[in-house]
Amino acid sequence: MPVNCEVCTSKMNEWEIGHGNILYRCPECGHIRRDLSCCHAGARDHAYGGSESYDRLRNSLTFRRMIRLMKKHRILPRSVFEIGFGSGLILRKFLDQGIDVSGVERNMLEIEIDAEVKKRGTLHFAEAEKYEFQKDSCDLIYGVHLVEHLDNPSKVFEGSYRALRKGGMLYLITPGGDSSGLRRFGDAWWNLEDPTHVRFFSAESISLALGKAGFKQVVVRRPIWDSMTLEINSLLRRKKHDEKKGVLHGKLVPLVHLALLPWALTARALFPKFRSSLEVAAFKE
Repeated sequence: MPVNCEVCTSKMNEWEIGHGNILYRCPECGHIRRDLSCCHAGARDHAYGGSESYDRLRNSLTFRRMIRLMKKHRILPRSVFEIGFGSGLILRKFLDQGIDVSGVERNMLEIEIDAEVKKRGTLHFAEAEKYEFQKDSCDLIYGVHLVEHLDNPSKVFEGSYRALRKGGMLYLITPGGDSSGLRRFGDAWWNLEDPTHVRFFSAESISLALGKAGFKQVVVRRPIWDSMTLEINSLLRRKKHDEKKGVLHGKLVPLVHLALLPWALTARALFPKFRSSLEVAAFKE
């Protein structure tokens, strides 16, 4: 049955990525859709947040990056909103700066939420697509590794545009479907280990989708610092393709990360397209 691209409506092609796994890829904008019936996860049947220590590092780097971007674009945030706030670690950083924080969370990972965020923030528990964004209510809306899980990202993009005040910023980090790592590792690409990853935007497709939502200025970069061990994990996943547990469960994995991380970062520095994530900043004029 033909599958049409949810971004540009072109007919998507079947892309065989190894061991009989198939993704649907748009030849026009590079957008990728995943159907678990023909591209399985292989290691688990639930959402997975990765390593807690790496997540803390990523959250810290992401927070600093957002602060720099807001300073660059002269955004003085009074209130911020996180889509998929998880444990609330980034919201806590904004809260400690005296900024009003709020967010929506589906609680897929079933983890504890920071006590201060729970006490002083405005938290909603629902699917982001079903949340009613309040018009002109935020200066910053962000989602870190969120949009690849959504069933209807366009609705969330439209809601975010409506909720931002003039001059506000939507900030997203998401796996890049146009990363050369996906082509290099195929079905061993670590982003496929999470079965709730159902779509992968390209730089072009996410720019198109955000443009349709109303954003006129969209800047897409490929950060070297996000998901720093993804290439290493993909190598491990390829080596143990039939492993029932995820690759991070191995006892020697931290040592492998330590040994190979310089190689992975060097490859990313030399070949930016190898970087696994897209950093997206969209501004409401």
